[in-house]
Amino acid sequence: MLAGPVIRHIALLVLLVVAAAACYAVGFRKGFVLLAVLGGVLEFVFWVRLLRGVPR
Repeated sequence: MLAGPVIRHIALLVLLVVAAAACYAVGFRKGFVLLAVLGGVLEFVFWVRLLRGVPR
């Protein structure tokens, strides 16, 4: 059975948060500014997708 749009939307949001957290953790711990910025971009995408809701 294929996942519905709501499940895919939630899965993508979870993936974005995990990826952002990983980028933040590595970026701030190792001093890689690029990874910290990438974490910020991923977090921004997360908030945009969260506030837009499930695409129809």
